[in-house]
Amino acid sequence: PISSEQEVVAGGTPPLITARSSIDDWTSTDKNISYKDLQLDALDYDNKQTLILASDILYEPSSMDSLATKLRNLLHPTEGGYVLITDPEKERTSGCRSALVESVEEIG
Repeated sequence: PISSEQEVVAGGTPPLITARSSIDDWTSTDKNISYKDLQLDALDYDNKQTLILASDILYEPSSMDSLATKLRNLLHPTEGGYVLITDPEKERTSGCRSALVESVEEIG
């Protein structure tokens, strides 16, 4: 799978923003990045919630279970966080959004 990670830190001390990006294939079991792999707890911030920004990821309804699981595994294990997904108004593949919503509701 393709994997690339970058980190950007902005602001004072401690930084106001720490952004980490990664390319990951959520349908593959070879590399499965999770919250622990991001090492965000080492930053020792008071706010532990994760913010995930994702775009152009809804292609196949059959992969929505694995996508929902991947997104859940990237959120802080106890503090949670937010996932914001952008997608064109007209779905590329009909049923992806509803399949993702169903998968997210199933895993909580």
